[in-house]
Amino acid sequence: RYTNTADGGEVYLFLVYSQHNRKVAHPPEICYLGGGVSIIENVHGPIKVEYKNLTIPANRLKLLRQNFEHISFYWFKIGERFTANYWGQQILIALNAIRGSTAGNALIRISADVVNGDQEKAIKNVKSFTNSITPALFQYLP
Repeated sequence: RYTNTADGGEVYLFLVYSQHNRKVAHPPEICYLGGGVSIIENVHGPIKVEYKNLTIPANRLKLLRQNFEHISFYWFKIGERFTANYWGQQILIALNAIRGSTAGNALIRISADVVNGDQEKAIKNVKSFTNSITPALFQYLP
């Protein structure tokens, strides 16, 4: 859990990474549903970041557990590329293997609680944090 000291916004960062195992990560929907969380909305939610002027293709989930709302964005990183699609990730991993590349693969999930019904604030917190950490994703997740 990370807290922005300027405005108190909190986000949660989850990373799953492997250099060699393509089966290391699956779509988070599987775990959410298995944990009793309802997926209220599942849409494509790209995130624009300043680093390399990128737009990260991401999935945006609106989650509900009892009366508790949560917003979660996730995507996959394969080498230097991002994809929001699990099967696209698997294809990129296979293509890299055919080319002899040792690019690793990762699932990146950043989420935030919806506080006082302010979903836009939760989305803003996730996008701001994503913008901040994107350079590190390239540095530490080859």
